[in-house]
Amino acid sequence: MDRYHPELLKLQNIKTPKHKKYGCGKYLKQIIDKPKPIKNIPRLYGRYGLPIDVFCRQLALIPTPNAVLITSGMTYWYPGVFEAVRHIRRQFPKVPVVLGGTYASLCTQHARRYSGADLVIAGADLLHIIPAIMETAGASSAESNCWIPADINEFPYPAYHLLTQNSYICVLSSRGCPFSCSYCASKLLHPRFEQRRPELVVKEIEHFYRKLHIRNFAFYDDALLVNADKHIHYILDGIIGCKIKANFHTPNALHAKYITYQLADKMYKAGFKTIRLGLETIDPKRQKYSGGKVNLAEFQQAVTNLKQAGYNQRDIGAYILVGLPDVPIDEISETVKKTLFLGAKPILTEYSPIPGTRLWNEYKFRGDLSTDEPLLHNNSLVGYYPNVNQDVIELKYLVQKLYLELG
Repeated sequence: MDRYHPELLKLQNIKTPKHKKYGCGKYLKQIIDKPKPIKNIPRLYGRYGLPIDVFCRQLALIPTPNAVLITSGMTYWYPGVFEAVRHIRRQFPKVPVVLGGTYASLCTQHARRYSGADLVIAGADLLHIIPAIMETAGASSAESNCWIPADINEFPYPAYHLLTQNSYICVLSSRGCPFSCSYCASKLLHPRFEQRRPELVVKEIEHFYRKLHIRNFAFYDDALLVNADKHIHYILDGIIGCKIKANFHTPNALHAKYITYQLADKMYKAGFKTIRLGLETIDPKRQKYSGGKVNLAEFQQAVTNLKQAGYNQRDIGAYILVGLPDVPIDEISETVKKTLFLGAKPILTEYSPIPGTRLWNEYKFRGDLSTDEPLLHNNSLVGYYPNVNQDVIELKYLVQKLYLELG
């Protein structure tokens, strides 16, 4: 996924990829044949990132390893994982391949049956994972007694220096989430909510700021503001105290109930630019059923506090969930109108059925979703789910036009 890879730039006949204000940009997309389970969906299907031949040439430059570890993201991205396994097998036929990550954890049996990996690992418990990898790789008894981080405070920094260039990087100050929202898999992937020591988070940010000259940081936490007085406040104080002049972003959504004026003011001074809040709906019953993480009064107070701190409507995005079976289009429309009225920018996000979540179990039991094939977990297919009002698609385009006008 290296947008600045020299061979990729040569293929595209460009010197530098186009990117948006804060370093984001599009990846190379190649339209390919649709997999059989979605052949009848009237949409194009693409592969993103380095072309296969470039990827294979990169593999050929690597000395033969003891094992190859592959992670996996969204469950419906598994064809890319399988393709990576195949090409690695071809290059290193005798080297064991170990697969982990989100897809491997949520669709473990599917991955074990079809991926071609020697070992598929579910979960994130390093005390289990590292010995299993060492055994698969045929490590000696001495090598098997390697150091294992005791907790997330001992994790090494991500190896961002291996990328050709970095226009932004991601930061994790915690794993998991104390909430149990009906549509979210955070608790399945990380049953225990853990927060890193805030001084270590600041040290990591400062390291990449000064060593790699990074100026855009995206927090990928699921619950960045929980225990605010002992966590995010210290991180913000550290950023300000170290005179780090960078832009910070919160794409995974913040819990609105924790945004006091004091916190909003400190975020503004620290350089937080892209604020995203989780709202989903203004219907109080549905808010409570989905997890009870926010209500309208808390959301309104958060927006007020953010605007008083210096943010404007373009900066404050509110995620609104669409594509749930049986949710009236009027409810979504009213949520959009209320979000605008309160001074935030509505951002429609399509529901993705995630194995093991409460909504997954409910809709699968009712027969509303065909969910055995991970390709059908793709939120881009929301308009093709049974019992989903097709007006949602039209509303999505109208809202996209609206917040493009906002800037």
